[in-house]
Amino acid sequence: MTRSAIELQLATYVNRPPKTAADVVYVFVKIRKVLEHSNLQNKLWMLTFFCDWLLHAKLDRRGARKILEMFDGKLDRLNLAAPSELCWKDDVLNIFSLDILRNQLLDFLNQNRLPSVWAQDDFVWKEALVFYGEEVRDIPLILTGTRLKHLRKLVITACEPAECIAKANPQYRLWGITWEFTLSDGRTFTVPYTTNIPDRPSTWKTQGIKDSI
Repeated sequence: MTRSAIELQLATYVNRPPKTAADVVYVFVKIRKVLEHSNLQNKLWMLTFFCDWLLHAKLDRRGARKILEMFDGKLDRLNLAAPSELCWKDDVLNIFSLDILRNQLLDFLNQNRLPSVWAQDDFVWKEALVFYGEEVRDIPLILTGTRLKHLRKLVITACEPAECIAKANPQYRLWGITWEFTLSDGRTFTVPYTTNIPDRPSTWKTQGIKDSI
């Protein structure tokens, strides 16, 4: 299938909110194919990583390796004896929240002149985020053939909001993910991320739609 044919299929899906997790998988499969057609897998390695994460039972490819190496470097400067007190900087928080995926997706859609509904519209993004999180849940990022200084494995183990935040904010519809780190000595610790899933106002006009595709 040609790149233009793939992009036409892709445009139909990203011009409306996702209805199921299957929609999310379909879109990222098509994005992966566009990257291959353009030979951009290495240049856009982060987006390639997020596509690959949906398609494997475990992930030890180049993107996963770079993510693990990045976190391993951060752990080198943190007190692992008190993981609950770890203070992460914005670049790491962007991964924990998957905001970096939203940015990568928006750039890709805009550069290819595709509808940007999934990444541009705040409400639609949250819907896509919930589906994506469920699909990559329990798919570990591992490093084979090489040992890092601190980190052995990274995985999303839960797709629920942090219990303490949910109890303190019962009036909100919340969603969250929990990242579990496995260190080289076998110790584990978790890092939760929680966000609000607001209801779309009845008068809301979906952003990023293209009238003609």
